[in-house]
Amino acid sequence: MDLDQLARNPAKGADLPKQEHREMIALTADQVAALRVALAGSPHAALFDFLLGTGCRPGEALGLRWQDVDPDSGRVTIRRALTKVDGKPAFKAPKTKGSRRSLPLPASLVRTLRTHRKHQAEHALKLGASYDRAADLVFPNEAGGPLNLRFVTRRYFKPAVRAAGLPPTLRVYDLRHTHATALLSQGVHVKVAAERLGHATTQLTLDTYSHVLPDMQDEAALRIEEALFQ
Repeated sequence: MDLDQLARNPAKGADLPKQEHREMIALTADQVAALRVALAGSPHAALFDFLLGTGCRPGEALGLRWQDVDPDSGRVTIRRALTKVDGKPAFKAPKTKGSRRSLPLPASLVRTLRTHRKHQAEHALKLGASYDRAADLVFPNEAGGPLNLRFVTRRYFKPAVRAAGLPPTLRVYDLRHTHATALLSQGVHVKVAAERLGHATTQLTLDTYSHVLPDMQDEAALRIEEALFQ
């Protein structure tokens, strides 16, 4: 019986394409301040503040609805993310249980979101029926629909990066790395950091941000010295 079996694997010995690992950039506090100044006045400044203040993936922020934001308790719940299916924007539930999470927000970010919602409501009122209120998106495009991150990056983020004198290779995703690095540098427990980032395991957090750990180990040694050997 013909089972369509090959005598040998034709792919054996083929050269695999090299996987390129893009350099991860984490901004310092001064660099963050410079970037925020450069972004001031941008219609998407609140989005970039949100990414810095939560460490969310850009797609998670773009999938966020106002019903997922509770300014009274200062929390936001990540339930879905904006992605593309057959080249068209689509919303999907998080791939892992850890990615679905509730996050407390910095007080300044709560104030930013309140102001952002007020301005958004004023803009929607001007557009009237042409604004998509049903989408309920926190960070929509001008018509209330899904925001194109590539457009926002090219039109607003990259010019701000240049104006702030930051590395030209800085990506929007690096705001997530900046958040994570700041957490670990401030001594936040790695399990808390992993939960905030939506990582499935703490090992993923440790592997991704291992560059932060040497300084943390030095700090740990100093604290043991102060606690036990004084």
